[in-house]
Amino acid sequence: MPQPKIMVEVTITDLSPEQQARFGANVEWLNTNTGQFYEAANPAGVDITEIRAALRVTFVGEYDPEEDDFVGNTYFTRSLSEEDTPTSFSKKDKQHCGFLFLRSLRTRLDSRLRFGGHMYFNVFRLRKRADLDAEAYAADAALMEVLARAQKGFISYRRYTASDGEFLSLSEWETEDDARAWASNPEHAVTQARGRSRYYESYVLYSCAEPKVRRFKRSTPPLIDAS
Repeated sequence: MPQPKIMVEVTITDLSPEQQARFGANVEWLNTNTGQFYEAANPAGVDITEIRAALRVTFVGEYDPEEDDFVGNTYFTRSLSEEDTPTSFSKKDKQHCGFLFLRSLRTRLDSRLRFGGHMYFNVFRLRKRADLDAEAYAADAALMEVLARAQKGFISYRRYTASDGEFLSLSEWETEDDARAWASNPEHAVTQARGRSRYYESYVLYSCAEPKVRRFKRSTPPLIDAS
């Protein structure tokens, strides 16, 4: 399933003379009263008190589910529309803007739901009946996964089986409304009822909006030249 493109635009204001000199043609002029950029042909207008030098940069990327992280690059915003090859906002450029890395914004996206500014998370713990029809259960489960993936707001679905036989599934949704819409889907509701009457011994469903997210990823150790 192709991942949605994520774009985060940031406007940096109160540029110093050194910053204005460094970023040159990428500097724009912002009306701090209206929030609009000055585009009039007369350059004298930038001398108005409320017009300030500003710099727009945009992160463009997507979520990589295998790496469980965002991949992409940050560009000068104007270059995205005015140049055939956008100009990257480099690490040195970021250092000249107070070590701006957009990481806080990207982390906030992650902690709120990677693709829309929100996040809704379901954890389903299930114990199956010993006498269930395994073939029928597997067919229903496969159909429900296909239907869920086609729903508006669906992000991801994973399932695991513990050593004691307990089944665990995790699903992520863009909003609580999206998750509730799936819960009330007619085919899903019928299958849920069939599960309670034929498949399930017991289950517990946990739901959470905007969960806190903490990550760890071991760095690859450097190669050692033994020669």
